[in-house]
Amino acid sequence: MTREKGFTFMELMVVVAIIAILTAIAVPNMVRWRSNMQFNYAVRMLKSAVEHTRMNAIKSNLPARLEFVDGGDSFDTLSWDLAANDFSAARTYELPPGVVLESSSFAGDRLQFTSRGMPQNALGGTLVLQNTSGDLCRRIVVANVGTSRIVECP
Repeated sequence: MTREKGFTFMELMVVVAIIAILTAIAVPNMVRWRSNMQFNYAVRMLKSAVEHTRMNAIKSNLPARLEFVDGGDSFDTLSWDLAANDFSAARTYELPPGVVLESSSFAGDRLQFTSRGMPQNALGGTLVLQNTSGDLCRRIVVANVGTSRIVECP
């Protein structure tokens, strides 16, 4: 009597069912994880742009600024152009899908640094980033001396 080697149909179906159950559990968690990572990337990118703009103002000994649009998904960095005697756009940053700049407390939605790296308005201000579903929110607080930090929304 010889025995056939291989899997029965029932064994194969059990393995497929186990894989389907594990996939049903893992996919929603992976989608949530990806959304969180994109949001955290956007927050770090904006904070980095604020710090870079400030350092650019100090290094060049000329003013520099960021411009925002409340509810927008992008922002611009601008540097002072001596030839034009005005600001010129240096770079536009796009936020990842599903992330918006909810609000800014800066006048005219412009964060301008003086040549000494201080915000033009002596009080500093905040930028609020939020995802489109509304469950993630972070603030970037710019102090009156020009430093910035990330804090949780209340």
